Amino acid sequence: MNKILLIVSVFIIVFILSFRIKDALDSPDLKSATCLENYTQEELDFFSEVGFRYHDRASKWEKDITVSIKGNPRQSDVLLIDSVIEELKPLIFPIHINRVNDAGNLVVDFLDDTIDRQVMGFTNFDRTSSSYSIKNATIQIFSKTKGQLRQQCVRHEFLHAVSLNHPKRRNTGTIIESLVEFTDLDMENVKTFRYSDLDKSSLKILYSDCIPIKLKRKTFIKACKIRNKQDI
Repeated sequence: MNKILLIVSVFIIVFILSFRIKDALDSPDLKSATCLENYTQEELDFFSEVGFRYHDRASKWEKDITVSIKGNPRQSDVLLIDSVIEELKPLIFPIHINRVNDAGNLVVDFLDDTIDRQVMGFTNFDRTSSSYSIKNATIQIFSKTKGQLRQQCVRHEFLHAVSLNHPKRRNTGTIIESLVEFTDLDMENVKTFRYSDLDKSSLKILYSDCIPIKLKRKTFIKACKIRNKQDI
């Protein structure tokens, strides 16, 4: 019995290692050397922080997004989601995004609960697949999130849902940075604003032909350095 367990354990270890080696070797390059020319260095630097969510690789939707609403939304929530969808449409093209009445592949769930949560909202991805292509996602907005904070939280979570991550820097004036270090004391001081230029450029870069699925962050940064040398 011990011998069988040892063999099974070795097989599992070898399988896991082989998968990780294959994943490490699978490192695509940028689609072209000139595809970053239309972006400023500030935009490229910011994207290098927010555009790589899992294992420092690029992930994104490769099929159209259908947004559905569940839970206990207010009428203002529905109007807000429709507004966010319109804002996102030109930023993630050629992927289309629309709201549907039936079950969508991006579900926004407005929870009506009394749990004392430490977060305002949360985005969860379908992790049943090892692919970096997003198939399904769920946004949860908790009942404690109200007023202007609720509006900002919805916009923030939608950016996560289309695969942007929190930046390392602070005071960027971006929606993707907002709510990272938020407390109840800040609720009265929230300023609702639409997606900033850096939010928008990051989405445009991610969903351009330039960025392939599974692109490594370090590969992107290296390409940016090469571009800078050519500009000198």
